[in-house]
Amino acid sequence: YIFDADWNGEVVAESSIDNSKTYLGLHFPASDIPKQARDLYYQKPARYIPNVDYQPQKIIPDDLDKEGHPIDLSIINSRSISPIHQNYMKNMGISGSTSFAVFKNNTLCGLVICHSKTSNYIEPHIRALAHDLVVLYSALLSASDLKAAEAAENSKQECMTKLAHAIRNPDEKGEVI
Repeated sequence: YIFDADWNGEVVAESSIDNSKTYLGLHFPASDIPKQARDLYYQKPARYIPNVDYQPQKIIPDDLDKEGHPIDLSIINSRSISPIHQNYMKNMGISGSTSFAVFKNNTLCGLVICHSKTSNYIEPHIRALAHDLVVLYSALLSASDLKAAEAAENSKQECMTKLAHAIRNPDEKGEVI
């Protein structure tokens, strides 16, 4: 799933073990993954929902810290999801989901999303390995972007050198521009 400049998304790759309904090539509006959810991926680049039918549990004794402020649980592994997202997953026929943020040059550029039609408990070390693979992929994306920028700079410098030579030597024949 990749984002465009306006945060609309597109499914650009897909793998399925049971020939499920395909989402490949589908486009989704930016509201499909709202800004608040996208921002959370910077703090917690993985999201795990083992069972969409979970029952939220109240924090005991209450939801406030010692100073009376709400406790921020946004970076824990099993934070709750909004009822809207819960309903969205059910409408898709999804019972479990894991997603990993893909970053390019420290900017969120996409997601690797793993859906399951059944509740899906994934061992923590398997989730960690999957996350590490996505982090490696993000690093490779950033490195390829850096190589492309370096190649463009080298090409520009080569062109400037040729142009300067042509300006200094106007009588020389050959390739000028």
